[in-house]
Amino acid sequence: MKFAVKIEKERHEPWAAHYLNYALLKRKQHEIEEVQDKPGHEHVYEARKHIFQGELDSEIQQMLIFYAQMKDQIKQSVGDLEGEISEQEATTLHDDELPDWEKVEKITELIGRLREQGQRIVHLTRFVGLNMQGIRKILKKYAKHQGTMEPQKGYLALEIEHPHEGHCFMQGTFLPESLSKELDEMLEHRDLVTATQAIKSAYSLLRCYRADLVLHSQPDLGNLENLDSNSESIEAIFDEMDATESHARRNANLVHSKTFADRLAGLFNPPPEDEAAVATPLGLYLNCTSAGLYMANYQLVIPTVSKFLHHMGADPSAAGLVIGCCDIASIPVTVAYSIWTNYSYKSPVICSAIACILGNLIYSGSYDFRSLSLIFVARLATGLGSARAVNRRYIADFVSKKDRTKASGAFVSANAVGMALGPLLALPLGKFPELRFHGWTFNGLTVASYIMALLWSILLFFTIFYFEEPLKHGPRMSDVEEARKKAEKAKDEQRRRDRTGEGSSSAQEPLLNGDGDVEQGANENEQRLMRRSLSWRPDSAKPPSKKPKKKPSTFKDIMSSTIPPTLATVLTLWVSQVVRQAYVDGLPAFTETLYGWQPGAVGILLTIWGFSTLPVNWLVGILSAKVPDRALITGAIVACALGCVGLVMGGYPKWLYLLGGFLAYVGSLVLEGASMSMMSKVIHPSLAKGTFNAGLLATESGTTGRLCGNLLESGVSKATHASNPDNMTKFAVTCYTLVAALLVIVQLYLFSIWRRLKG
Repeated sequence: MKFAVKIEKERHEPWAAHYLNYALLKRKQHEIEEVQDKPGHEHVYEARKHIFQGELDSEIQQMLIFYAQMKDQIKQSVGDLEGEISEQEATTLHDDELPDWEKVEKITELIGRLREQGQRIVHLTRFVGLNMQGIRKILKKYAKHQGTMEPQKGYLALEIEHPHEGHCFMQGTFLPESLSKELDEMLEHRDLVTATQAIKSAYSLLRCYRADLVLHSQPDLGNLENLDSNSESIEAIFDEMDATESHARRNANLVHSKTFADRLAGLFNPPPEDEAAVATPLGLYLNCTSAGLYMANYQLVIPTVSKFLHHMGADPSAAGLVIGCCDIASIPVTVAYSIWTNYSYKSPVICSAIACILGNLIYSGSYDFRSLSLIFVARLATGLGSARAVNRRYIADFVSKKDRTKASGAFVSANAVGMALGPLLALPLGKFPELRFHGWTFNGLTVASYIMALLWSILLFFTIFYFEEPLKHGPRMSDVEEARKKAEKAKDEQRRRDRTGEGSSSAQEPLLNGDGDVEQGANENEQRLMRRSLSWRPDSAKPPSKKPKKKPSTFKDIMSSTIPPTLATVLTLWVSQVVRQAYVDGLPAFTETLYGWQPGAVGILLTIWGFSTLPVNWLVGILSAKVPDRALITGAIVACALGCVGLVMGGYPKWLYLLGGFLAYVGSLVLEGASMSMMSKVIHPSLAKGTFNAGLLATESGTTGRLCGNLLESGVSKATHASNPDNMTKFAVTCYTLVAALLVIVQLYLFSIWRRLKG
């Protein structure tokens, strides 16, 4: 209860009812611990956890309401006082007929009122710092003993960061997501900083008038002493304002609000400051369209690739390799585009559109040349158009906090719609009559690529002439990265001094010290204020004895604790794409050989599976509030494995093949969504932003998984000569048994680090 005593001691007593009731939350936590390990008390345990969460939510909501009220009052009062000072400057202070001693009295009165407002700012800033510190400490204790509550779609989640060790954890709430704006306003407390600057500026102005009066008029000594006393008092308040603001900022910087949509879209870094949020609605639309078009382009050829290869006299087993050429090109170009975004966002999007236009034209042209090499070149060119990492980073770097949830949802939806609409084109275009124009063939196998080239051309036009380069409004991303690295280097140096005892104490105190409760260290301003409040003389003050600090973890310890769970999420993202792509690639050959399906029917089935992405993501958002991510991932792996069992049967009976495909496809979607959610919790903060960030890691994991799925399907098809019903059974047994084996291996790795996985 030591921190509860700290709050009682340092709080502004008239506001006592509005501070975080830390003692109450500690009691609720102890009540949970009383029944945590008692047999037969599982329902009581869960009920008390929900009571704790409800109390915490109520405390946070009450805190936000009170902060907003007091902030508005201070803004209004400081604004009125600024107006009055301006009015007095124009009238009283420039009135030559008014005695100087009356002017001095007016200055004294105004400085006194400035001091009052400064004191209110001190109280409210300390309110922010103490409450954020309390939230951070109580949630750290709760996570240590009871775990964390899973975030869920539509509700606010809190990310709590450790100041020294770099890792963080996520705590869900039942507060509406709309409160994130109010929470961010309190965390940033910009209005209080602005009011502080206004008070300091007003005092500087009044002090100049005071100096002029002293120099030329020499008012009586009593007024001078009164004014000097007032000046010393307000300057002490300024020191206190700086100290409390530093404490508030230090604690607020370790608490962040998060949304489920951000995690699903692969956005792990905090949103930009308002002045850096320069994304335009058209820019966001173009980036989402680019991502959706690429996924449509990727899926476009799947229903017809077997017939396309048959027309050329090529082995249908090359279908997986043709599809996978996109991934071969996409893996290196994604890294290149990510580096390019340090200097430009517009250029990579333009380049990707041009590559996709060329890829589609070459693909259709290869039909008339009957050249398998041209098909490979065409798909490689299409892979060079993969700018999804750029599209994702545009949202992460330039979309404001209030718009980020909508932007994240738009990005996820664009990808899902693209995956569905690509195969759907095969249905109406499958009956397109064969036409020839200047030696080029337009039919059901080629016209879809021509249409995609046209759509990419439209996107290219709008990108060139209407997409506004965001980096024109701010520093280059390379400069930003350099500044971030310098800041991190400074933090590391400060932490080194803390460990060795050199210099002042850390700028960010640990969540818990050796005894698990009281935080150590205060900055120089806080120490100066303490000396002033106790009337210490600097030359006689003795430093207080310090309890031995718990040595912060080394970089090696941090990496060893974060790399295994991060690798687990990478593997689950990878295997989710292997499962999906191996099934999707084999679908046309299976259905055509065994059931006599045409490309249009295959396209309809893939469209149904593609549109299932949206409700599945919605379902993942709901389940994540009730089921831990690691359990959700395990369930998805089991579903995928059961789907592989249905696929292994070789297509007979038909309902079993379709059911197996449904389980494999939907299970892979759940696996992808849950993996993205868990990655946001286990990823090291150093990978949350920058060029080589977690979003890039997620993109590359998925792309590599698709490539492996394509190569697996193509290799097994080649080895088993899958061209007749008997050989299709061999293909199914070999291919999907291998996929199931990969799922088992990944699950075994998850079990080996089960306790390290968050959620």
